[in-house]
Formats: sequence, C-alpha cells, structure tokens
Amino acid sequence: LGPRFPSRKTQQHLNEQHWELRRENRLRKGKLSLIMGFLSGLVGSGIGFSTAMMSNAIRKIPLSREPWYHVIFGVVGFWAGAKYPSIEKQMIYEINEARADKGLPPLVGTYNYFQYKEDGTADL
Repeated sequence: LGPRFPSRKTQQHLNEQHWELRRENRLRKGKLSLIMGFLSGLVGSGIGFSTAMMSNAIRKIPLSREPWYHVIFGVVGFWAGAKYPSIEKQMIYEINEARADKGLPPLVGTYNYFQYKEDGTADL
C-alpha cells in the first residue's frame, strides 16, 4: 500500500495550485469590480444627462441649450454611479452589524456580486 498522506513534493504542488487559483480569483474579482463600477458610472452619467435634457424639455427651450449643464450633470451622475457599489458594500456591513446586535444571523449574499466573509461582512 502507498503512503496515506501525499509526499512533500505533492503537497508543495497542491499548495502552489491553491495560491495560483486564489491569485486568479483576486484578479477576476478586481476586473469585475472595475467593470461594475464603470457600468454603474455610465448609467449614472446617462441619468444625469437625461436630467439636463428633461429640464430643458420642461422649460420648452431647445434641448441643446446650455450644454455645460449636460456635461456637469453627466459627470456628477457618473461619479454617483461609480460610488454606488462601495456605498452598497458599506450598507451591507452596517446591516450585518445591526443584525448581530439583535442576535440575528448575518445576511449572506451570492458570491457573484459581493464577496462575503464567513461572518457575513463584505470585503471592503
């Protein structure tokens, strides 16, 4: 019969594979976070731009009048949209703290959107 435990060389190989997978997951998570922040920023920018257009439409002036408002509202909307994921992560953390104070279990989300630790707090 062979040895019950893997040899030191096999253990090293498994350990290297483990850390390589963790590194790949961290890179993938970083890319997803960047994409999610950028896409939410684009949505926010669209909302800001639409707000400026709607303001002109309600006042019944040409839609392209005062274009600097379109830019300002678009930039502010992009900033707010890009900030939204971090605000949501912080909110989950605070909700879990409040639930822990009441003796309730933490909210556990999917591992596709926010990465949660075992105690239910989000990785910030």
